Amino acid sequence: MNRPIVYRMSSPLADVTRDTHELVASYQRAAQSGFDGVEILVDPSDYGTFSPAVVKSLESMSWPWDGPPCNAVAASCHSTDVNAACAEVFELFSVAQALGASRLNLSLPPVTGIDSPSTFARYQSAMNYAHEFLLRIRFDAEAAGVAIALEASSAGCLNSPVELRELLNQMNSPAVGACLDAGRLDQPGELDDWLRTLTHRVGAIRLTDGVAMRDHPTRSAPPSGTDAISFAGVDEMKSLVRVLNEINYEGLVIASELVAAADWNVSSTKRTSD
Repeated sequence: MNRPIVYRMSSPLADVTRDTHELVASYQRAAQSGFDGVEILVDPSDYGTFSPAVVKSLESMSWPWDGPPCNAVAASCHSTDVNAACAEVFELFSVAQALGASRLNLSLPPVTGIDSPSTFARYQSAMNYAHEFLLRIRFDAEAAGVAIALEASSAGCLNSPVELRELLNQMNSPAVGACLDAGRLDQPGELDDWLRTLTHRVGAIRLTDGVAMRDHPTRSAPPSGTDAISFAGVDEMKSLVRVLNEINYEGLVIASELVAAADWNVSSTKRTSD
């Protein structure tokens, strides 16, 4: 089993495309550190960035991998109107296809206690929205060849792995799954619990900076210069690898920063034994 370890770009694509040399340099640093690809952040307000000329420029670059320029596109859905949200995602499908990405990691609008064009007042409203949105978009995702992975937990929505599992089961689509952002999961549950509950429904795991300590008494601080791919020391890294192997996880493992000790950490996350 060789699960891809992916570098999360720190700047939205709209920023890095202004300097294509910077973009290529970021890719090369990621490849040299042992990563297999990248997750690229996209802001819906920057869709104008993806003109045919920009896409052609990206396609003409010399990438340090044999595969496509990126593994996944990450974005937030800013509208609580399902029609508008679907229109946003159709554009994101086009962006993902242009970059060769087969996955869209998507955050839904947050629950804030206030109804607005971009936030929900009630948890149930957010869940109803998620259900209707996925029902309407799932077949388009299959046709586009771009799987949607809802990010959980997401600012007051999708807080329970059991609830998310039921939602995904109702969709019954290989193009709809979950993206677990470890930095968001300390309150509702540990990453291991979410993985064992959702199993094959998880398409991506993001090990972000926020997971490193969180004042957790059983966690040791990562060495200076490393990021959350070694987020809790050797023992917890081995524990994560065991769970990934237990559920036969073959999705993406995404790290938010380049890792000083990447050679050990990346190979350890890919391996099938501890």
